[in-house]
Amino acid sequence: MQIRRKTHIPPRNRLVFGLARRFGIWGFRLWCRPHLELNPDLRKIADNGAVFLYAALHKSLWETTGIQVALTESGMEVPWVGMGDNLVRGRFFQGIVERAGGFLIRRPRNRRDLILSARQLRDSVLSLLETRRSVLVFPEGTRRSIPDHHRHGPFFPAVFEAVLEYAREQESRDGEKMPPVFIVPVNVDYAKVREDREMLGRRSGPLTLHVRDSVKMIRHIGDVYVSFGAPFDVSTLTHMDRRSLAEETRNACLDLVKVLPVNIVAHGMLRAFRNGHVDSGHIHDGIAAVMDELNPYAHRLRGMSFRDDPPELIRRVARFNPLFRDFSLRTLPVVRLYADYIAHLVPSPITA
Repeated sequence: MQIRRKTHIPPRNRLVFGLARRFGIWGFRLWCRPHLELNPDLRKIADNGAVFLYAALHKSLWETTGIQVALTESGMEVPWVGMGDNLVRGRFFQGIVERAGGFLIRRPRNRRDLILSARQLRDSVLSLLETRRSVLVFPEGTRRSIPDHHRHGPFFPAVFEAVLEYAREQESRDGEKMPPVFIVPVNVDYAKVREDREMLGRRSGPLTLHVRDSVKMIRHIGDVYVSFGAPFDVSTLTHMDRRSLAEETRNACLDLVKVLPVNIVAHGMLRAFRNGHVDSGHIHDGIAAVMDELNPYAHRLRGMSFRDDPPELIRRVARFNPLFRDFSLRTLPVVRLYADYIAHLVPSPITA
């Protein structure tokens, strides 16, 4: 069966991609302390000629380049990354993104746009897989799931429709055996999300990739944990429907979420928030209590241990996020943001 190409995505421009790659590596090494956790099977599968769909939870714009650089640093091929067209202002900058190896995803404004956007995303992913190019996508479609709903959002199924279609038709294209496609769950955990306050405070949405906004986001963000989970062969999952595959991938991404000091301190601070006021005397008790509750997830701890005392954890967190130095009603939304990143492990004490 011949696969019909739906959309043509041109190759990267070598000059633009080279400059973007150098800038990305420079920022990766200068503005964060990266910790990479790469499933050992990934390189073996890549050496056998497979293509990958990297599917990641979405917390920050940093991921759109940071995950790619992490793969570069690991000796892996850099995937094409899907980005919402609302994140890149102006045709000039959109052209740069496309030449560097990105493809733009239409942001829907109504139901008709939603259908067109889903079709475009499916076709773009198919085009890349057919031409043996790996893809990085953020199936939540937004960084606002946690700020707005206090939980990670569902994964949109269009991209999984594409990989299922590819796997079902990959037997041949003009008689040529097509490489298998593997889904790789990805997650990034942060000591400091660059645009945390902007995501909470802007009615019009968080920062974009406009040059001015990008410069505003250049700041040291401390420890960053980039985790690549076990890849799964889509050819063994063709019996599934796209929604079930999307949910399975989302769960695999959630299994990669790490627990950092900022998450524990945030939960502890929320437990000191009572009747509309902050009881600072109970913050240390709250931190100790949440550490006890996280005992079943000891394997997820990073940058700390259960032996660390609460005052030291607070000092460690405040080093990269000054808002944690003096918890008040003003800082409550940011504190809850970091607590909600692990709300699927330890529910937030604030439910409203």
